Amino acid sequence: MKFSLKHVVLVSGIFFSIIINIRAQVFYNNKPVFETKENDTSFVELKKIELIGNKKTKPEIIVRELLFSTEEQVSLNQFIAAQKRVLNTNLFTQVRFDIVGDRSYSTLLITVHERWYIYPLPIFYMNERSWKKLSYGGQLRYYNFLGKDIIIKLTAAFGYNPEFRFNYYN
Repeated sequence: MKFSLKHVVLVSGIFFSIIINIRAQVFYNNKPVFETKENDTSFVELKKIELIGNKKTKPEIIVRELLFSTEEQVSLNQFIAAQKRVLNTNLFTQVRFDIVGDRSYSTLLITVHERWYIYPLPIFYMNERSWKKLSYGGQLRYYNFLGKDIIIKLTAAFGYNPEFRFNYYN
């Protein structure tokens, strides 16, 4: 059986759309909600927001990504956009929004699965294209430091070009 470039593109497109749909999850009373024009005019009165699964991340980091608050009329498309914003912080591997209740009194349950935050990385490189001038060491990357989406990098290298570095990104 022969595979053409069209087949490879089609199969990879289907695969990535399945992965994206698994990650992008908004449900209204256990029914999936998708971005449509009708959902832009369907409003829900949001009374309460509950967070589930954020062991390290502070609640204000998640809530600041929402473009709405409690006691507001929120369209279903706004829930989808907010879910994408929370997922795009790259603090979580999965974000699920469950809207529970009727249109006049609803609770938003935000379930998150946090990703790994500490990554050790080896460092090994040649200086001036010479095997006699090697540098080696390691780097420790700590994402979501203090649960506030802060990144810290500690670097230590030895050998021909030693260095010690500390980076802080807020």
